[in-house]
Amino acid sequence: QFGALSLAAQPFGTQAFVAALSHMGQWNWVSGVADPVSTEGFLVKVDANNNILLGCRWGTDLAVYRFTGQGVQGWAATANSSGSSVDAYAMDVMPDGDLVITGRCYGTGTFGTHTISVVGTFYDAFVARLSSSGTWEWAVRGGGSHWDKGFGICAELWILLLLCCASIVKATSAGFYVRPSSVNND
Repeated sequence: QFGALSLAAQPFGTQAFVAALSHMGQWNWVSGVADPVSTEGFLVKVDANNNILLGCRWGTDLAVYRFTGQGVQGWAATANSSGSSVDAYAMDVMPDGDLVITGRCYGTGTFGTHTISVVGTFYDAFVARLSSSGTWEWAVRGGGSHWDKGFGICAELWILLLLCCASIVKATSAGFYVRPSSVNND
């Protein structure tokens, strides 16, 4: 229950949801992900048009859902892996409404029509860009010979900056930046 509002129950498992509170602490609405059970929401961003972007774990896959500012679900995009999982740890909205996501992947990760192949026997970090219409634009991997994870990402108008740090054996850190191909410096 969310005050007088309720969320439709799933037959089993977990269900990701978004909800809005008024400035007075009253529940305005609550909306669950309209997908199979066992969806766990853990990353939330709001774009310039007041759309809510919800990053979820869906089994071993990554799922991103877009909701309107009134809680109506729009598109959904998923990424999966031939290995054990694709895990997102951070995401940010770019000024144009696209979403950039970072995390870790094992095996061959598939983001729409884009694939990345992990080198070695451990996870590698990834960065992927999802358009404001829910289409994967690109995905890249990075990492060394041990556990690598993207923990944070900051989207700016001209560059994307990812900082990641991880390893069980030894600490490694890396900074990545990506410049859009059509930069207008006017």
